[in-house]
Amino acid sequence: MKSKALVTVAILSILSACQPEIPEASNEQLADLLGGPGSAYDMPLISQKAVECLQLISGLADDVFKDAPKEQIAYYKTGCRQDLDKRLRDTSRNPLGFKLEHFENPDLAERVSNVRDAQRKIIADKKKEEEQERAQETSKRLADAKSHAKQHLAYVETWLAEMEAKCSQLKSLYDQPKNNINAVMHRKVQSSCQEFTFRTIKADAQKTYEKIAKLTYDSDPNTRLFIPSFVAASKDRLEKYKQETDELYAELKAIWDGKAN
Repeated sequence: MKSKALVTVAILSILSACQPEIPEASNEQLADLLGGPGSAYDMPLISQKAVECLQLISGLADDVFKDAPKEQIAYYKTGCRQDLDKRLRDTSRNPLGFKLEHFENPDLAERVSNVRDAQRKIIADKKKEEEQERAQETSKRLADAKSHAKQHLAYVETWLAEMEAKCSQLKSLYDQPKNNINAVMHRKVQSSCQEFTFRTIKADAQKTYEKIAKLTYDSDPNTRLFIPSFVAASKDRLEKYKQETDELYAELKAIWDGKAN
């Protein structure tokens, strides 16, 4: 028995001595060698398939495949070695000179698995950080929209008061004798300052403001927040309407000034 044990120890010592020394590589270097072809967050990702292949050829997965036919295991191992060999032959990927037999070492296979786990944690942490940023951005966007809507409603009220004064001046000027006013000018004046237009603008401003004021956000980064826009009461439309009214008044006044001359 004693001699048999000594023989066993001797065999294991020989096998250990024959096993090639594994090159010292950082996690990033292992990822460059075994990761890809896609990448995320500026790092090549080691796939689950690559980890399973190394577990298979290193013997770490022997218990998993103990009931599988030997031919099937041999087929899988051959495929894994072929894929790995292509990577190892690429010196740009493999500057440290890794060889196939290095990856038959279960310690290296386990380390590669740990590198993949670390990558997945990095990705999960970054995604969580991005989700938090999106949630904060959306919350700020909603708060800004509510503040803007309140300010815009006040702007519309001021605009309506200004337009009431402008339209009163225009009507007063238009009500003078119209001998020198042509048909085109008649139509322009008659189509401006319509009460219906002002009611529509006021209703749109109030309705849109109320919709925005009622909006809520539950901080879910996947929630798509739709913020209604002012349409009839948009600032661009109102400024354009006011400008057109000013131009019409100036045009009509120029007619009267010319008549007076």
